[in-house]
Amino acid sequence: PMPQSSPSATSRLADSVSPRLWIQRLAVYESVNPLALLREVAFTCGLNIITGEDKNGTGFGGHSVGKTTWCRLLRYLLGEANYGTKKYQEKIGANFPDGWVAAEVWIQDNLWAIAKPLSNNKRFAPRAVKNATVDKLFVDFSAEDSTFSQYLQELNALLPPFVGLPGFSPTWQHLLAWL
Repeated sequence: PMPQSSPSATSRLADSVSPRLWIQRLAVYESVNPLALLREVAFTCGLNIITGEDKNGTGFGGHSVGKTTWCRLLRYLLGEANYGTKKYQEKIGANFPDGWVAAEVWIQDNLWAIAKPLSNNKRFAPRAVKNATVDKLFVDFSAEDSTFSQYLQELNALLPPFVGLPGFSPTWQHLLAWL
């Protein structure tokens, strides 16, 4: 079963069922060989609010600090094809040609470590390892990964049953648009 993050979170969840989907950790790496972590955020099970700092003392902090970028990177790891416009991705890819975004994602009480490249460099393919942490994901980076499609299948299995929608077969991508 999924570990709980803090006593306050566990007391509320003790009598309930674990969430079907929970992102435990999101990290951005400048490179994976050598492993160079740029930034990471640990999430708690439950509601997480992303805010920005008021660095100029105006009382209106949080503008242009990367909240939307974090959300787009998260959706990218959850199966979205891109994390921004083509121009935006080209700029980030140029600045971080060996960069990766990675996460630890719980799906139905199973931990997945997943990672996708920040650049469009074809030598990098998305990676996923079941029952592993992100740290383990990058240990044997040369090995061919064939489980990313299995990870996407497990995400697709999260869809609730749809009844009475003739001619429409929803996919995980339809639900992902709401995140």
